[in-house]
Amino acid sequence: MEWFYVKDGASCGPVSQTELAALAKAGTLKADDLVWNSSMGEEWVRAATVEGLSGTASDRLSLVSSTRNVHDARDTDGVKLVDPVKDAWARMVLILFRPFEIGKWFALGFSAWLASLGGGGGSGSFNGSPGNMGRNSSNGTVTVDGMLTGIEETWAQANETLQGWGALIVGVIVAIVLVGVVLGLVFLWLQSRGQFMLLDNVLKNRGDVSEPWRVLKEHGNSLFRWSLVYGIICLLITLGLLALSWPLVLKPCVEARAFVTPAVGGIVTVVLLFAIYGIITFYIGRFLKDFIVPLMYKYDMTAGEAWGKFLGLYRANSGRFVLYGLFFLVLQLCAGMAVMALVLVTCFVGGVVMAIPYLGAVILLPITVFFRFYSVEYLAQYGREFEVGPQD
Repeated sequence: MEWFYVKDGASCGPVSQTELAALAKAGTLKADDLVWNSSMGEEWVRAATVEGLSGTASDRLSLVSSTRNVHDARDTDGVKLVDPVKDAWARMVLILFRPFEIGKWFALGFSAWLASLGGGGGSGSFNGSPGNMGRNSSNGTVTVDGMLTGIEETWAQANETLQGWGALIVGVIVAIVLVGVVLGLVFLWLQSRGQFMLLDNVLKNRGDVSEPWRVLKEHGNSLFRWSLVYGIICLLITLGLLALSWPLVLKPCVEARAFVTPAVGGIVTVVLLFAIYGIITFYIGRFLKDFIVPLMYKYDMTAGEAWGKFLGLYRANSGRFVLYGLFFLVLQLCAGMAVMALVLVTCFVGGVVMAIPYLGAVILLPITVFFRFYSVEYLAQYGREFEVGPQD
């Protein structure tokens, strides 16, 4: 059913019922605004009098039926993975395209850019010829003499260089590390603030920078502190797993100067541990951005308090949240395919433009806003306690 509504004395629409709900959630549609559809005859009515729309203390509206079912936290039979896709898409379209405002895109894109600082990944590869990695003995057994000899020669050359330029080289390395650490901390701090700026802007259907930066300062700082401690723990675990590869894999081979059978078990163990560690960190990172940030925003909580509240919900619905992470990967794959199609259609010009910091965040706003709303819509299915709306 198509709806029309009056805003600032002008008739707007048509919009779908889902889009009408998105307008209400964003605060664009007020309780006293007039709405109409073809089943009402010629009479326009106040939005607050329409069944399914209810006013809040701030006169914002939320559609409590028709677009999604609202459940008590103990009744999760209606929690779906696909249904929030429709609602998130409708809210994204309303915010970015109805109407399309280029100034709003650039302002909102700044929040999206901050929220993604330091989040990009890179790729690298180790290129080497098989001859440098090892050689075959007369009986066909693969040895690592070539690799060990190469390491020994490299170390001897490095040691000779250090004797002449050691102080300068060490100083440069220390300076590079310190600059990297400082930049990493700054990026993490800005990203933490940007997460809340982006959430606040999309929920309020606006593109503001100064107000959410100021008002949500403590939220961002709390997220930064938690993320910093978590990052240090992850670093220590990673170093520990790498150190484990020495007694399990490298030491037996070095002592035998050949690849030995026991190393296979060590390789399997290390790879398995890294895989488990990667899965755990993936879900922690996913839940932090998708659920912890909205809960901190809704309840003015610290990151630790929000984790405590979320874990209670997770323990009762662990299977659903595991599936959520997998389905999110599917959605990301679809989004990646759409971006790749855009790059190909534009003969890679689009890819070059999207690689430009900030400008790329503006271009990718539809994807960013959609995913931000998807997690909010999914979380809201667990009851009013987990519905996240714009703060006053």
